[in-house]
Parts: sequence; C-alpha cells; structure tokens
Amino acid sequence: MPARTAPTTPSPAPAGLDVLLDARETATYLRTTEAKLRQDRSRRVGVPYVKVGARVLYRVGDIRAYIDDNVQTADVASRAR
Repeated sequence: MPARTAPTTPSPAPAGLDVLLDARETATYLRTTEAKLRQDRSRRVGVPYVKVGARVLYRVGDIRAYIDDNVQTADVASRAR
C-alpha cells in the first residue's frame, strides 16, 4: 500500500487576491480524486470553481466553506438511521 502524502499547502497569494488550487491540488486537499471533482462539476454539485480559459481552479476560501457546510454532528448522524 503506498504511503499517504500530506495535503499540499497553497502558496500565499499577493495581498487582496484569492489563493487558487488546481483540480489535482484540490483533490489531494479533500482526499478525493480529480475524477470525483469532475463528476461533481458535471452534476453542478460540490465545491464551487472558477474557469480561467480552459483551466478549472478552486478558491481556497470556497473549499473551506464547502468543508464547513458539510460538517456532520452526532445528532445528524443518529437521525439518519
């Protein structure tokens, strides 16, 4: 089994600009695959993204907001049963 790599740390952006990650970096950060991110974009769900020409980029703030919006508590998990 290959060793897990730590999520990448984005380089700081110039003052006033958003830090952007590409799909590979975002997938690594979220511990998912680029294919899953592509599928989510196709279904119009998941992390908001930015198109710059043909490139798909993700703002770090949007990734963090997505994570915060998807936090599950014990209460929610027990009601789902």
